[in-house]
Amino acid sequence: MTSGTANLDCHTPEHADEGFFRLAGTSTSWIWVHTCPTPRCPCRTALVLATHDGREILEARGTPVRQAWMSKGERYRDVAHNVTKTWPDLVVFDLDIDTAQALQPHSNSPLDLTRHPEVAAVMAQIDGELLDAIGRLWYLGKGLPDPGEATCVPPSKIRGWKHGEQLTWDEVYTDVRQDLYVLDDYAYEALDFYCPIPSCDCAEVNLHFEPLHPDDTHSPGHVNIHLAGHIQLEPQADRDRTHLEQLWAAFCQRHPRYLKRLAYRDTLIKTIGRRLVAPTKAEPKVGRNDPCLCGSGKKYKKCCGGVTQ
Repeated sequence: MTSGTANLDCHTPEHADEGFFRLAGTSTSWIWVHTCPTPRCPCRTALVLATHDGREILEARGTPVRQAWMSKGERYRDVAHNVTKTWPDLVVFDLDIDTAQALQPHSNSPLDLTRHPEVAAVMAQIDGELLDAIGRLWYLGKGLPDPGEATCVPPSKIRGWKHGEQLTWDEVYTDVRQDLYVLDDYAYEALDFYCPIPSCDCAEVNLHFEPLHPDDTHSPGHVNIHLAGHIQLEPQADRDRTHLEQLWAAFCQRHPRYLKRLAYRDTLIKTIGRRLVAPTKAEPKVGRNDPCLCGSGKKYKKCCGGVTQ
């Protein structure tokens, strides 16, 4: 089993094991990504070198950075910013892999993109698929195996799951990054919930935006996504609607092909669901007006029960 975007139609990174990625929609715009090489360091930042002059130019100008990076120290960041003194057209910035924010050098503070339009232009082309590829590169840089190459969590290891509940993607598969969104200085994680029952064709995914630090704020709600394209925003309260709309807009911008992404993940969850919900005893009887066992929140007759009516 592979990670969630492995089979999607996307701009396939070239020489990804070396950190080179060609940006979508152009043959000359490239980035060279260097993730933290220190094995025990938990930082989730990457150094990005970018140019519109092609891969060969990028490699020639970035070679001193690569050489410093190979020494496994922090010096490669200083070398990168010194290189820009010789090649001012080379764009250099730090990237938070999880929040997808450009950062100030040697800092966790976001970079003001209005003052750095050259960085903003590159950031505009970094979508969720490319972020996932950089997330995999982070593991390689630390000498760790790519989680996408590992098998999913065995059903017996999924603790607490009960028939009728949905599963989040990261309960079953190890993701290469957290999908975080920063809004009003609060970070929210996008968690996608799926029905694991193979016989259910509700074709729905619930996308929850959960605060990274629940003590500071609360979840503004979730988005019900039908894989045929229908979208329903479900704010926790009326006052949360604006925040939920903003987070959903940010998700769509980061994942413009989100329906393919979610449909692919839904298929994999259903695959593991064949073992997770394999009938070992008679299924409980469900009334047509009872809540559906798949966890969608709909009546049985309006969900899985409608399949056989």
